[in-house]
Amino acid sequence: EQDLLALASHPEVESRLIYTATEDRDYDLEHGPIPKETFKQLANSQHWTVLVQSVNLWHKQVATVLSHFNFIPNWRLDDIMLSYAADQGSVGPHVDAYDVFLIQTHGKRRWQVADSSTSYDSYVTECGLNLVTAFEPVLDVVLEPGDILYLPPNVAHHGISEGEGMTLSVGFRSPALSQLSMMLTEELLNTDSHYRDPNLANEMVRPGEISDVAMLTAQNWLKQHLLSDTIAIAFGKLQTQPKQDSVLEPLETEVIDYLQTGAVIHADPAGRLAWWLADTQVHFFANGEHQVFEKTMLPLITLLCSLQAIDLDSLSAYIGNNETKQILSFLDDVGYLGIESTHNG
Repeated sequence: EQDLLALASHPEVESRLIYTATEDRDYDLEHGPIPKETFKQLANSQHWTVLVQSVNLWHKQVATVLSHFNFIPNWRLDDIMLSYAADQGSVGPHVDAYDVFLIQTHGKRRWQVADSSTSYDSYVTECGLNLVTAFEPVLDVVLEPGDILYLPPNVAHHGISEGEGMTLSVGFRSPALSQLSMMLTEELLNTDSHYRDPNLANEMVRPGEISDVAMLTAQNWLKQHLLSDTIAIAFGKLQTQPKQDSVLEPLETEVIDYLQTGAVIHADPAGRLAWWLADTQVHFFANGEHQVFEKTMLPLITLLCSLQAIDLDSLSAYIGNNETKQILSFLDDVGYLGIESTHNG
């Protein structure tokens, strides 16, 4: 509990404090950093919850929880949120647009879950919480330490702490279509392509008319680019964008040179890697950036996606290959590799 409250007061950590009054259940919301004195000032009548995002970046023991979710592609996992609640603490009935695993680590929390086929209207409270109206649960269960509850996307749910308690939330990364569209736009901006009419001389059109032929030409023109690697590259970049800056110190020498001193290089816990195989090439994504390598480098890329610490022995089979240097330089350039910072513990 004290570690979590300390994180909530950290200026680089995303946190929220939500509290209610027992009489009317109105909610109040404060965004972090939250001064430690605030928690001492909360009256017993105010049922409160503090939520801290990306705890896995700041707490090594919490980070190990992600290793138990290796049945899910790592590019789909988002972060671990940790919430501590006083008795009857709650954030209200709401809907998440992503999958989430709720793990009770301390105390008890009652979860009420609505029918997955029911769509609820939502409203935004004065303090900015997005809650659902007329919430009707079909499942009512109390989680105790060690219990896990899985919630699919868009299923309304409401958690209420029974006594003080702590819950881990392992959330999936689920980008919105608008986010992918923006990334696609960025990719298309790098394309030097212009609209051309297939046979303008044969078209008979009225003044101001865009003919069906012209409209079909425009659609096919766009599809031509969207059916190429553009969507795959945009999606890979989007899914590997880090949520926050690196928590590692940057290297001051070339990666290979550093490893040859016997030192260990760490993968940034805030960083993200993914790859996509296309014919004889592998597209490697790191921290929202992209580079293409030969398919023969896929074993190394797969290995790097699984390592949190890199030393010379772990790369012994690949040292001496020029593309190995290029891959490591790519990871270094995007800030994925570094030295552990003293404040990351």
